[in-house]
Amino acid sequence: STMAVTSFLGRGSMFRASQSRGGPTARCMLFSTLRRLERIDSVNDEVLRERTVHAERIEEIKEDEVDQRVVDQIAGIKLGRNKGWSNQKSVFARQAARGAVTQVKSLGRSLDNAAQQNIGQLPEIALAGYSNSGKSSLLNALTGLPAQRGIASVDARAGWTESIFLFQATVGDTKLVLVDTPGYGVAIASDWTAKKWRRSIAKYIDSSTQLRCVFLLVDCTRGLCELDWQLIKRAERRKIACQVVLTKADLLSPNDLARSHAVVTANLREHEAIRHPQPVMVSANFTQGVKQLWALARHHVLVTPKPEEGG
Repeated sequence: STMAVTSFLGRGSMFRASQSRGGPTARCMLFSTLRRLERIDSVNDEVLRERTVHAERIEEIKEDEVDQRVVDQIAGIKLGRNKGWSNQKSVFARQAARGAVTQVKSLGRSLDNAAQQNIGQLPEIALAGYSNSGKSSLLNALTGLPAQRGIASVDARAGWTESIFLFQATVGDTKLVLVDTPGYGVAIASDWTAKKWRRSIAKYIDSSTQLRCVFLLVDCTRGLCELDWQLIKRAERRKIACQVVLTKADLLSPNDLARSHAVVTANLREHEAIRHPQPVMVSANFTQGVKQLWALARHHVLVTPKPEEGG
């Protein structure tokens, strides 16, 4: 539509809030336009508007609102888009990820009865989030494989994951199941199919007896959105841990990444979701943060109890 094309060019209604303060900043312009390799059928006005709002909130964050521990963590594992970022070598980080995972195998897929695919009744860690939040790329990075060429199919079009996929992984002496769910929000599928996917995710969270934690993947340039909150509340009803994971950390400078983290953390507190752990950050492309994510997954497998029945 005309509105959609106008917004993709960075001149749509999403800028009204910025214009009232003197016009869109360079950061807002960057957040509200299509990225390189991002397809026009994978992003809509709502996504671009949410990115712009998140950019505005990043700009409003004061220095004393940024957690110094987060700044130190970003520097320590070299997160963020630094000068010469495209020349970074991820081979060592990838080898470390491979070292963490000694075995990965597919357990199958299902849209309606995903929990039944876990025949061995191993503890489950689910990856969930909006379409185009980087779930499949992160799943590949977690197994020590290139983000775009691993066990999970990655496509430039959002909403390419059409079923709930289960993968058994061995981390040291710990066995667990990674669950890759379809993205919600913008997708290549019809509205009816997208709603069916959301119902399937809800059914899985409501019925799994082995789900220990949901890794809720949130694009660090977009922040938390309405369907994320719905998923958090659904997990809370069964007292399932929900860990926010800020993805695509290589798209922001270290400074903006720390500010994005502060925005999301404040957002969680505003919604009284303070019992959720502090967001973690990861770059699937360069595998920074993957080792820390595996440590969290193993912690939930060993410590977190099974979910409550019903809900």
